[in-house]
Amino acid sequence: MTMPATCYKGPLGSTFYALRADSETVVRLASVDWSREFSRVCLDHVRGIIVCMSPSWHHEKLGKLIEDVVDQTADLFGQVSEGFQSTRYRAPGDPPGTGLEPDCSFIVGEKVEGYAQALKEGEAAVDDYLERTPPDLVVEVELTHFDRGKAKRYGQIGVRELWQVRVVGAPAEISVEMLKLYRRKDPKPMRTSQILPGLMPKQVAEAVEVVSTAHTLSARTEAISNVILRKGATRVQDEPGCYSAHRSKQPDADMHAA
Repeated sequence: MTMPATCYKGPLGSTFYALRADSETVVRLASVDWSREFSRVCLDHVRGIIVCMSPSWHHEKLGKLIEDVVDQTADLFGQVSEGFQSTRYRAPGDPPGTGLEPDCSFIVGEKVEGYAQALKEGEAAVDDYLERTPPDLVVEVELTHFDRGKAKRYGQIGVRELWQVRVVGAPAEISVEMLKLYRRKDPKPMRTSQILPGLMPKQVAEAVEVVSTAHTLSARTEAISNVILRKGATRVQDEPGCYSAHRSKQPDADMHAA
């Protein structure tokens, strides 16, 4: 049964419009150019849900900070990475136009080499490569109750790891949870990342906090390096799977996790 549309304000001020529909309806609506009205769209025919989002500036800034942390950390760990935004992913065989669009996503290692080769061949080759190559890591910021089940769907698409990033409490804290994803099993919380081996949720939250006040590339690089390479900070296996770091500046006085 089709449910009425719902308008919801996220904890960071983003606006979500959601409705539930049967799979056939979702597939038909996938032909609509939703990007004309909304920055991010999820059309999941498996769960029968459509979510259209207009991110707040708080949301966009936090996503950009996460992207900086991942890029700099990969470099510090001697890995090559490539980040993407506003890219929709679907499993092989899923109807065109459907799929999930994370706040940011990343490929690492050999997948980056394949992407670089596609760039040389032109735009069509890039589109084809991204269509058949799921990202290694996706990041979701400002999760809401509409996102329940999304981690499992990412796993079915072929994504290996998901970071769930929230801003909770007053004063506001950044909360990071890392999940290992599977195609046929439920997601599993991790103590450290497998995409960036040894990186802990604690380090991600702390790095986002310190880099938020760094205003130049060199300052951001130094801030992230100080957190990631702090003596004794890496390769620690006894940290909890979820970590919150206090934010020095609270962008919204009434932030609560959905």
